[in-house]
Amino acid sequence: MLKFDWRSIMNIARVRERNETSTIAALCIGILSLPRSVAVDALVVPQGEDEIWRVTAAVRDWNVHKTAKYLLIAGDQWKATGQGRPQEGKSGPDITLESLRNPPYSLTRNDGVIVNDFDANTKTQTEWVWGKMNDLGLSSFELHVSPYHLVRWYLTFLKTSVKLGKLFVVIPSPTPSEMDRVAPLSGATPWELVAGEVQRIKMYQEKEDVGDVATLFELQEYLKWLWQQPVLADHRI
Repeated sequence: MLKFDWRSIMNIARVRERNETSTIAALCIGILSLPRSVAVDALVVPQGEDEIWRVTAAVRDWNVHKTAKYLLIAGDQWKATGQGRPQEGKSGPDITLESLRNPPYSLTRNDGVIVNDFDANTKTQTEWVWGKMNDLGLSSFELHVSPYHLVRWYLTFLKTSVKLGKLFVVIPSPTPSEMDRVAPLSGATPWELVAGEVQRIKMYQEKEDVGDVATLFELQEYLKWLWQQPVLADHRI
C-alpha cells in the first residue's frame, strides 16, 4: 500500500510551469467547462469504432430536441470502402434513413436528418460537418460522440474551422456509455483507447507544420470568442 507524505503534498505549488500532462488536461477541462443546455441549431454525431450507441443516443435527443433543425451524421470509412473489421472480417452496420427508423435508433423526426455515406477519418468528418453547417446557414451544434474521442474530434473541428476561416459554436455532449464497454472495431474499452487519443492529439497538432488538431492556445482563443456569442448569453454567470 502506498504511503503519502501529506506534508510534501501540501507544499506543492498551485501554479506551476505547464508540461505535456497539464496541457492535455487543460484541453479536456476547457472543453468540458462549457454548458450543456444550449439552444443549438443542429446535433452532430460522427460514426466510428462501430459504436452504434453514439448514433442511438444522438437520435434519442434529436427526437425530442426543442431547437435543433438538423441532425448531421458524419460517415464511417469501413462501411463505404467495403473493408472488413480487423477482428471479425465483416463491415459495420450501415446507417441509413431507413435503418434509423428501426431499433435501436427508433428515429421519429425524419425531416432534417442528413447522413454522410463515407468519411476517411476524423479530419474529413469535420470538413463535411463544417461544409454542411456553412451551406445550411447554421451557427451552432451539439457534438454527440464517445467521451474518449470527444476532445480530439472537437479540436480537429476547431482546427478545420480556423483553416477555413469561419467559426461555429460547438457544445460538447458526450455519449453516455459504460467505460468498460468494448468498442466492436478495436475490441478495446474507452479506458484502453484514451492513451491512443492523447498520442494522436499531440502528433496531429504537429502534422505538416500547420497541424490538423487545434493547440491549447487556439482553444483558449476560441473559448474567449465562444463565451461572447449570443447563444451563451443566458449561461454567463
